[in-house]
Amino acid sequence: MDGVVRACARSSTGRSPRLASLCAAGGVEYKGVHTLRHYCGTRLVRECGDLEMAARHLGHASIKTTRIYIKWSDEGLKKAVGEW
Repeated sequence: MDGVVRACARSSTGRSPRLASLCAAGGVEYKGVHTLRHYCGTRLVRECGDLEMAARHLGHASIKTTRIYIKWSDEGLKKAVGEW
């Protein structure tokens, strides 16, 4: 895992102006801090394959919250099934 996942998993709205500024400077569309959390949570689960670890890292009290939060991709499922 790289610094992106570690750095952005826990965020607050107070960081929104800074993130918007960084996105503008980098020519990247700003979509909000919550979207960044979703991205980080999804990436963490894809890289480590451990939903419980992602839940702890994101500060969720329940894995059910993390399941809703994480965006699963059909490509990841196809790859996993294809390896059987």
